[in-house]
Amino acid sequence: MHRAYNQAGVVITEECGRTPREMRIEHVTPVIISDPVDSSAYFEKIMKELGQPEDKVGVVFDREVERVGEPAIRRHACSSSVTLIKDNAIKYTVAVNLLTGDIYVAYPKGVFRGDVRRTEKLADVSQQVEFSDKEDLTMLCFTRDTGKYETNRRGTHLRYFPLHKSARNPIGPVGPLRFTYLVKFGEESDSGVGVVGHNGEKVQELLPNIAVAYFSGGQLQAYKLFCDPEDVEERDGRDMTPTLANSLYANGRIANTGVKSTFLNNHDYPSAFRDTTVIISPRNEAALTMMTGMVERDFAVRIV
Repeated sequence: MHRAYNQAGVVITEECGRTPREMRIEHVTPVIISDPVDSSAYFEKIMKELGQPEDKVGVVFDREVERVGEPAIRRHACSSSVTLIKDNAIKYTVAVNLLTGDIYVAYPKGVFRGDVRRTEKLADVSQQVEFSDKEDLTMLCFTRDTGKYETNRRGTHLRYFPLHKSARNPIGPVGPLRFTYLVKFGEESDSGVGVVGHNGEKVQELLPNIAVAYFSGGQLQAYKLFCDPEDVEERDGRDMTPTLANSLYANGRIANTGVKSTFLNNHDYPSAFRDTTVIISPRNEAALTMMTGMVERDFAVRIV
């Protein structure tokens, strides 16, 4: 950060929280929000079922790719992500699929994909990502049969979207890579998802998806949802779906309003801040109609 900006910055990870914790975040402070290993439960499952003590992790990952098949594992895999916020703006996000080696970079020039094993510089990540234009209301988010997540889903009107079968899996859908369910992968089978949601989920899991929508050049839209008062649930003493006053987002498009960097001073760990968001393709007419109606009725605000 000193080399890039000639000033100190803050790194926020799920494992360690804010570092350094005593430094106050201002709007000019470079802040990295990272999920070093998302879906660690899946990671442990793979190692337990397919690994031997002498095996390197990559060898075990290759076995899982062979077992599940690359089309599915391109969308549901252990991942690592980094998102940079500075000057009240999202500067970029990088997400890596740890099983396939797919690396995604979203920044002002667009959203691009490459192979991390052949990547030494930004120019090596050069394949422009195209997103699905299929009309489909099926939504993928994280929820359970009962409990806080399901209450939050009902209260934020996500209940109007039919749930994808993976939403309630014991190892639920991955967070930072969830946007890949809207990515076109050549002639491979469709993901069966038209709406990607984050249901009262952690900032480090949902923020890369918002960043991808932001830099998609209009291929994706993003919305922040609100929750009916009687259904508001808390985790770590904070609302799972906060009001705008307690949110990273403002009342309008991120391109116009930015994000509230100083809000990150309100917690030490990113998982203490959660929100409910949706990303869709504007060519998905059914989902667009649904989200437009939510905005008109003040159930949501469009942020991208």
